[in-house]
Amino acid sequence: MIPYVLIQILAHLVIGILGWAIKDKQQYALVSGFIQRPQKEQEELIKNGYPQKTGAVLFYTAIISGALIPFVLIWESFMFI
Repeated sequence: MIPYVLIQILAHLVIGILGWAIKDKQQYALVSGFIQRPQKEQEELIKNGYPQKTGAVLFYTAIISGALIPFVLIWESFMFI
C-alpha cells in the first residue's frame, strides 16, 4: 500500500507544481498548444485569463484530490501488494 500512496502523492505534486507554474509564474508554454497560436491570439487569451484559469484548475484539482487520498484509503476494502 505504501507504493500506491507514494505514487499518488507524487502525481498530485506534479500536477500541483504545473498548475502553480502556469498560474503564478506565468509559464504559459506549459499549456497545451499555447505557443503554437499567433502572438495576437496569445495576448487575447492572456487578457481574458485563459492560461491563469487553466493553471488554477490544475492547482486546485491537485489540492482537493490530494486531500481526499486518506478518505479513499480508509474506504478501500482490498489490500494492495
